[in-house]
Amino acid sequence: MKIVSWQEWLDKHIPYYEAEKHRKRFLDNPPQSVLIIYITDRVVRHIPGQIRETWEDIHNKFVDFGYESTPLFLERDTHQEWYWAFWNQSESLMAVLKLS
Repeated sequence: MKIVSWQEWLDKHIPYYEAEKHRKRFLDNPPQSVLIIYITDRVVRHIPGQIRETWEDIHNKFVDFGYESTPLFLERDTHQEWYWAFWNQSESLMAVLKLS
């Protein structure tokens, strides 16, 4: 998992054509940070094997936490990364701590 600023996410973590779409989407109220969940973060280790968490599992946890967040989707998901935008950076940090 990684928390990056909104601007860094737009500039470095997604393709430019996707960045323009999301930049326009939140032009009047941009988020402060974006939580990136990598495919390796979604493996929950249990004995005797591995169980993968689904997108719905993680999203429901954010809803349960009560933090203002919005999922961000790309047209082409080539890296299998999941993204959530947060308007409060401390809430994104708390979400990471609770997920860990």
